[in-house]
Amino acid sequence: MIPLDGKTHIIIYACKRPAALQNLLSDLDREAIDEMLVSIFDDASDIDSMKVAREYATNRGWGWHRSPNQHGQSRFHEWVTESYKHLQKSEAQNFVILPDDCRLCTSFFTRLEQAWTSISDPRKIVLTFHADCLRTKNPCWTNVSPSTYNELVNKVGWVDAGFFFCTRSFFNLLYWTVRPRHVPLVYRESGVGKKITMQLTQNKLGMYLTRSSLVVHLANQSVMFPEKEQQGEPVTTVCFIDGDDRAKELGG
Repeated sequence: MIPLDGKTHIIIYACKRPAALQNLLSDLDREAIDEMLVSIFDDASDIDSMKVAREYATNRGWGWHRSPNQHGQSRFHEWVTESYKHLQKSEAQNFVILPDDCRLCTSFFTRLEQAWTSISDPRKIVLTFHADCLRTKNPCWTNVSPSTYNELVNKVGWVDAGFFFCTRSFFNLLYWTVRPRHVPLVYRESGVGKKITMQLTQNKLGMYLTRSSLVVHLANQSVMFPEKEQQGEPVTTVCFIDGDDRAKELGG
């Protein structure tokens, strides 16, 4: 379990993928830890399609927050900020961010704890736990190339805004807000991860990535970028900690 004071609060960003969300909620149920809080932020999914998942969450005391209008790519920072403001009111000291279209490894929280506590850097601020084919070995948004820190994590120069663990110090630094970007939107970027990365870089804080992925990102059609689905190289999970065969079974 995460051996830090206080509760652990999990945010899930959901949008029009009820089956994927249900599977992820089942994974969380399986991996449940003491003092775990869960909040689902549903970005304008059809209400009827989410009925089963919503009842599943409600029966476990998990929160559900639905936007009547989809934020999409250009306004995703607003939805993220709303979720961060929600977390600001939480009693939790530890936070996990997830999208609906992923599956968890076995012993997810134990492995997350091991990775986080293995980092002795006093300036550590965030741990990304999804290893993807594009960024695991490459710089992203900065000129910092990934480097081996220990047998569990690499030091990197970026954060994946959809898959990370942090404590309250991370959000305090951001003032629990993601400001809008003022540059043209590009393929597969909402600007949230880049914006956060640049703030952490300016403050010379440590960003880390698990060497083995603790989640599988599913091979779903993009909801945020459906018309650009076929552009560029698909972002796929690499080095899933439970093995490639299991990643395929889960839909990666």
